[in-house]
Amino acid sequence: MKKVLLIGAQGMDNLGDDYMYSKIATYLKENNCTVYASNTKTDFYFEDLCKKNDVIQIPILQYKNKVDLICRIVKEYMKNIFDAVIFIGGGYTNDYFGFHWLMQLLLITLAYRKSKIIFTGQTVGPVFSKKSERVLKTLYKQADFISVRDSESHELLSSWGIDNKLIGDDAFLDTEFKLKIRNKNVGNQKRVVIVPKSFPGYEKYM
Repeated sequence: MKKVLLIGAQGMDNLGDDYMYSKIATYLKENNCTVYASNTKTDFYFEDLCKKNDVIQIPILQYKNKVDLICRIVKEYMKNIFDAVIFIGGGYTNDYFGFHWLMQLLLITLAYRKSKIIFTGQTVGPVFSKKSERVLKTLYKQADFISVRDSESHELLSSWGIDNKLIGDDAFLDTEFKLKIRNKNVGNQKRVVIVPKSFPGYEKYM
């Protein structure tokens, strides 16, 4: 069986992130993959999802300091050589999450560079500092495949010379949901989904 590590903002009291994680984990399990999940903390809903999907949790991102983080990555790497590392969708590669968070993600991609590195449904930015920009460029250049969910992220990565596909949000990986929409007669109505961001400076991404 293929071994796949999922990394993202799941387990952080955000139902949307947990939902996207659940759809990807379910798909992988149905295709004979052993699924591992790394998270910063675990809420009750995420714990339940892991049990239902028979997902193995590993505490790579639960660390005390930089040395502890590196030791955890090395320890998990020695135990588990993954076939693929998937950074699931979301908007967590930006300066609002902090420079140290971006460095954590970069360390993981470098540690697992022998695995296939995949980013899905990403929102990239806002990026305000040159050092964060350098880290993000290095981070995404490790990827074998990148999909983004908005045109601004597509244009930003393209301006950095990084190949990416504008596909959409991971939530729409739910095929049953897509079928319900496709089979529903909505006439001439136009439906708009608005996802407000609480971060200042996000207006240009709306």
